[in-house]
Amino acid sequence: MAAKTKNELLEEIEQKNEELKSLKEEMKKLETYKKYDDCANEIRAMYQSFVNSGFTEEQSFQILTITLNNSTKRTLFG
Repeated sequence: MAAKTKNELLEEIEQKNEELKSLKEEMKKLETYKKYDDCANEIRAMYQSFVNSGFTEEQSFQILTITLNNSTKRTLFG
């Protein structure tokens, strides 16, 4: 196996740095999706809790929709 030149090693380092940068970006994207997945799971659990408490599926959906809408509305003081 022949020894690599300085330029070849620098080029290999640059390629590895690009791979690392790409992997970091992918990790950040996956972390964002994980947050959305967690949120979706919580919303689903709330919905299922309403159903388990005796509300119909339609009622549960309406309660959840109203709750989510109210929690994201801007208020006079907020």
